[in-house]
Amino acid sequence: MANIIELFPLLTILMLLILGAFSIPLFKKKKSVYVLNLVLSSVVTVMNLSTLLYVGKNGAYIFDIGHYSAPFGIIFHIGNMEAAIGFMFSFVITMVNWYSYFSLEKEIKENRVGFFYILMMLLLASLLGIVYTYDVFNGFVFLEVSTLAGCGIIVVKDKKDNLKAALKYLILSSLGS
Repeated sequence: MANIIELFPLLTILMLLILGAFSIPLFKKKKSVYVLNLVLSSVVTVMNLSTLLYVGKNGAYIFDIGHYSAPFGIIFHIGNMEAAIGFMFSFVITMVNWYSYFSLEKEIKENRVGFFYILMMLLLASLLGIVYTYDVFNGFVFLEVSTLAGCGIIVVKDKKDNLKAALKYLILSSLGS
């Protein structure tokens, strides 16, 4: 039986971020969406900090998902570098989410606030997936999800310049991948 902390990378991506992102449309009030997003990103940050401390104490580990080996299964490798980058990503996204409460209403329309927070959660989930994955296929899938979430965050302002920037980003990212 694996230590519960060894499950944190999978739990943060699947349970907290992806399920949390798809539960946002259930909330009608902007403040409820903000609180849910801030709580979930804070919990993810604490879980990533716990993973960082665990890996620092016990060493790197490989988490095999699906009981198949690497070209067919999903494999996460969590070492010192992966845990540190995962913590950094989650901390930065948490700070962006916290600050967004004070500035988001000036930047985007009220009916797009939930969409913004959905995309932020999906962006964090995909970035953590890129960092933790140990196989090329799932790395590519997480890269594409992060590209689409990033483009959505750019477009959420619904201005002409943002649409042009998102299109350029999408084309360059597609060519790069």
